[in-house]
Amino acid sequence: MRCGVLLFLVPMGLAADRPFVIRVLDSQTGRGVPLVELRAFNQRAWYSDSNGIVAISDAWAMGRDLLLQVRSHGYRFEGKALGQPGTIVAVKPGGRAEFRVVRENIAERLYRISGAGIYADTLAAGLSAPIQRPLLNGKVIGQDTAIAILYIQPAPCALEQSFVIGFDVRVG
Repeated sequence: MRCGVLLFLVPMGLAADRPFVIRVLDSQTGRGVPLVELRAFNQRAWYSDSNGIVAISDAWAMGRDLLLQVRSHGYRFEGKALGQPGTIVAVKPGGRAEFRVVRENIAERLYRISGAGIYADTLAAGLSAPIQRPLLNGKVIGQDTAIAILYIQPAPCALEQSFVIGFDVRVG
């Protein structure tokens, strides 16, 4: 019995140590595209990092043909799988795939500038990142947006009031 358990755990460990790596590239520039969603049939989603890298290390996916829907605002994936923008990939430890997306926006999406794990998948894939602190550059964990709000500053006398535009930054 112990031997059977050990043999079962070894492939799971290998899957986590050697991820299946997908690189998502802009078809015009050849640069990696960040924030491309790859979604499996069971709704598990991965998002490309700032290098356009997705490192899949989920043990359940290893050794399987995985149907992935490919979506990203401003980009189009031309491959089709079951009538949806997507593809089927054979996921195996240490394997690699490359997807090309067509940019529909005028502006090119370059990279994230804040947040934890900017190049997390790049490092998990054993690749080098172009910045010194690829997991937490700028010491900002996450920032969703900055919202402009009107702030009325209390005046020392009732006859005068000043208005200041401020920003409400929500971190989450």
